[in-house]
Amino acid sequence: MKWHVWGIVVALVASAFGIALIIYQTSPATATVPIKILFFLSLFVGLWSAAALVVYGWRRNVERSFIWGFLAAFAAMAFILLQKLL
Repeated sequence: MKWHVWGIVVALVASAFGIALIIYQTSPATATVPIKILFFLSLFVGLWSAAALVVYGWRRNVERSFIWGFLAAFAAMAFILLQKLL
């Protein structure tokens, strides 16, 4: 495995830890705007790194998996945020 992949794995673990910490430490009713921003940013990073690892498993190309992971995470977050707004 290339060293780039280990960076993606670390980002996935850190974002999962951040999401778990936010979920268990705050209540959705009392969450402030900065807490919500941190939650959605860590969700975006988690989706990006998970999608990048999946694409890397298929193609074995770190650069392409990074780009495709970003596009998949962007599309998923746009879908989630549009559902939240509408």
